[in-house]
Amino acid sequence: MKALMDLTLDDVASVYVGRVNRCCCGCSGKHTYNPQHREVSSLQRGYEVSMEECNTATVKRVLMKLRRNSTLASSDFQYGEYYTLDVVTGEDRYGEKTGRMYTVYLLPTSEAIAEMKVRRVGRMAVAKAAAAEALQGAGI
Repeated sequence: MKALMDLTLDDVASVYVGRVNRCCCGCSGKHTYNPQHREVSSLQRGYEVSMEECNTATVKRVLMKLRRNSTLASSDFQYGEYYTLDVVTGEDRYGEKTGRMYTVYLLPTSEAIAEMKVRRVGRMAVAKAAAAEALQGAGI
């Protein structure tokens, strides 16, 4: 796995910017995808990434922010291979940290992409079989 300082735009599938201490599902922030890896990102999330969700400048900005603050960034290579940086600006009235979280999601390995494609083909086959069975049961 590449070190944060060695990453380039080619290594990044997507970025996320959201509130500190919140989940990364998109309810407290925004995912932005690298248009160069749109097909892989679509495969990874399970449905198509539109061009409106892609922005090279945003991806580059977040990557550079993490690189500039590399000593503060943390990483997780067990569950998704990403680097993240929490920029804490204070506390709310409940004592929870406030601020922004910046996350860079790395491009999956070629082996992981191949596994995703196999799973997708399997899911599609199951869905087609279920649809065919439903049609037969309906007498169509």
